[in-house]
Amino acid sequence: MFMPNPTPNPSILIQEILKNLPLIIKAISAFVDALKTPKVDDAEKIGAKAIQAEEDNITPENYDEYNDYYDAVDKTVIDEEKSKLLDENEKLTKGMEIIVRLVDEKYPQMKLPLLLETISKSDSLNDFVTPEHFAALAKEALNDKELMGNVVSLIRGEDMKTDDYIAVVGKLVEIESNIHPEKSIDECKQYVESLG
Repeated sequence: MFMPNPTPNPSILIQEILKNLPLIIKAISAFVDALKTPKVDDAEKIGAKAIQAEEDNITPENYDEYNDYYDAVDKTVIDEEKSKLLDENEKLTKGMEIIVRLVDEKYPQMKLPLLLETISKSDSLNDFVTPEHFAALAKEALNDKELMGNVVSLIRGEDMKTDDYIAVVGKLVEIESNIHPEKSIDECKQYVESLG
């Protein structure tokens, strides 16, 4: 049987972050583009399929792996008349929940639910949550299992080991300077340090 993981529940998480939905969609889009998972553009369609699939008892609890659940949802044929009756936000929320869960299952080192929760609680990350930043972060996190946890700790202003702080700031400065070559390293460092 599929066992939920200890990271924040994507369905609760998505409900909490609707107020920052445009920012969150940008973050998720960048991650899924970098990681080649289902596109956020398809979230409403995926959500409609998942909601309709529930009528046939296709739910995560009935599958050993979440990816198997997604495959069953993806094979569901949408009844367009029923889909029109569903609330667009409900379909989008359900689809985003599935996409976030798929990324989290396939790439647990991304800590995407935790990162999205952190972003949703911050009002100062608009410049940081860009497709360029998040695509670079996703690619770096594939090789550094600690990176995303350290990024979250930095943004939250949590106490960190000195080595972890230096490593995450260094990596983010590198990403920032690649995205904005017109900035000096000092400007990039100042920007990165302002995130937390």
